[in-house]
Amino acid sequence: MQTSISNEEAQIIKLFKESVYGKSPKTDDFNQRHDGKAGHWLERQMGIAANANNEPDLYGYEMKNSTGSKTTFGDWSANYYIFKDKE
Repeated sequence: MQTSISNEEAQIIKLFKESVYGKSPKTDDFNQRHDGKAGHWLERQMGIAANANNEPDLYGYEMKNSTGSKTTFGDWSANYYIFKDKE
């Protein structure tokens, strides 16, 4: 079974193969105490300004690198807790 991909997906794959595939992140120019330095390197390689928002970066897709930490897609905590209100 052959799966077709969109033009946008093909462009992302092409850019990834040209700019990222087979390379190791070079993070010397980034804050070494920042956990997202490899992700920012990835964004830079893909032609995206480094950012920390979880919104689509390129052609409707969010660029993420593989990490040992958990990736979350939402904060399910409430904005206000009535039982913690001292008044």
